[in-house]
This record gives sequence, C-alpha cells and structure tokens, in this order.
Amino acid sequence: MSLPRENYLVDVPGSGYTMIQEVYNLTEVTSQELAASSWQGNGSLSADFSGTKSNAVLLDLNATGLASLSTSTGASLNVSFEAPQTGEALLARLDAGGNMTFYVDRSGVRGFSDPNFTPSFNVSGTVNAATGAWRLQAVLDRSVFEVFLGGGLHAGTFVVYPTKPLTRLVVRSQGLPGNVGLSVSLTALASAWESLADANGVVRGNVTTTK
Repeated sequence: MSLPRENYLVDVPGSGYTMIQEVYNLTEVTSQELAASSWQGNGSLSADFSGTKSNAVLLDLNATGLASLSTSTGASLNVSFEAPQTGEALLARLDAGGNMTFYVDRSGVRGFSDPNFTPSFNVSGTVNAATGAWRLQAVLDRSVFEVFLGGGLHAGTFVVYPTKPLTRLVVRSQGLPGNVGLSVSLTALASAWESLADANGVVRGNVTTTK
C-alpha cells in the first residue's frame, strides 16, 4: 500500500505537462524528530531509530547551490538505511553533476532473491536547473520505501526485504564545494493502526460476536 498523494498537472519547462505526485500531509502520524542537522559542503549525519515503535520514519533532505557544479565534479549525496546486525543496507544517491541522476539500490538487502527482482533504479534531471535546489522526501516503513523528489516531480515506491530491520540512517555528502548548503531531518512516524490494536498488538478487522 502506497502513501496518500496529492496529484496535479504542472507545465514543466522542457518536459511539458507532468503529473506531480506530492506526498500528502503526514502531520497526523508524525511522532517526534529523531535527528536534524545542516552544513555547507561536505558533512554527515547518523541516526539510530531502533527505538521507534512503528519502525517507520520520514527523511527530509534539502540541498541548495547545486546548479554551480561542473559535470565532472564526482560530487554526491548518499543515503543509507542500515541493519547493524547483518550489515545489510538500502542505498540512495544523487550524483551531483552531469544529469543529476538519482539512484535507489536495494541489492544490499538479502531477505529475498529472484532473477527478476530489479536491484536498482535511477532517474535523471532531478535538480531544479534554475535555482540549483534539490529535495528528497523519503519514507521507510519496514519493508516499503517511498521517495518523492522535487515536491513530487518524480516519485517511486519500492519493496525491500532485509533479514533484520533497517534501524540506522547515515546521510553523507562528498566532493561538494562550500557554497552548497544541505539540511536533513529524520522524523519518527506513528502507526496509524496502533489505537486499534488489542493487548497483543494485533489489529483485527470486522468482528462478529453472537450471544
């Protein structure tokens, strides 16, 4: 099941009318901010969310000043959701040069294997060429990973099957000049079903009782 989205058409320069898939306001299920940081150029943030009851988190990563980068910088923004017990990792990366290609790589999780299971995905042109701004909103909910780029200009839903829960986030920038600004926040999401669970944590559907 995917997150609710607001869909509308926008006339995108160079692309024409495009369906925007913007993630719906998640305020109702926002629990608490787990980590936040900002820096210029190269830096990193690491956060442990193993204590989050729902094991669901929202990542919001913003970058500015990317339009000034040359096509040969080799700069990148890297996101890793990790399972410390097993070394498994779900990776996402923006190659901040050239076509500004964004990648999702789920080959590092090992709970499922099949020849037809696509290990990685990518999309180009994800940075606003006029402003040099880039935004990633991503929700990891146990075995579902959803990404929204540029306010929903690009969106994707992926299933991931680690053998142990992914409970640590690492965000790292490398090869970026000092005029590039980054800000990142990680927020815990509450379970929408928690209030309906019984004493054993089980959510039941319609229940019929007879007397």
